[in-house]
Amino acid sequence: MEQHCVQSLEDCSGILTSLQMQLQGPRTRLTDRDSLRTTICDLKVMQQTASKTAQKVEDLHVQVDALQHTCIPNGRIALTLKLRKLLALMAAVEGSTLDRLQECEAHLEDPFFRKEVCRP
Repeated sequence: MEQHCVQSLEDCSGILTSLQMQLQGPRTRLTDRDSLRTTICDLKVMQQTASKTAQKVEDLHVQVDALQHTCIPNGRIALTLKLRKLLALMAAVEGSTLDRLQECEAHLEDPFFRKEVCRP
């Protein structure tokens, strides 16, 4: 069970690291309403992925707590540190995703994007 828990922690960490790299990558230049909407959709997908991963992390938290009584001291420390790092990464990704999403949604209200001509 301990190896499964460690593997799950690493899997979640990989997912969140990938999301974080996407968030920190070059930003798409928002030149029109379509590019803005595409970016918003992408961010919402990232937000859903982060949310699903957060649920897995909550389950892992329970597993790590259960393993605390069966692990050797070094194992307990290692699991606790990995979980703390994962929780910090999760909070950072969720916060960055929400911030970018709110920023893009606010741009939709910008008069520059409202003036766009409707296409037939």
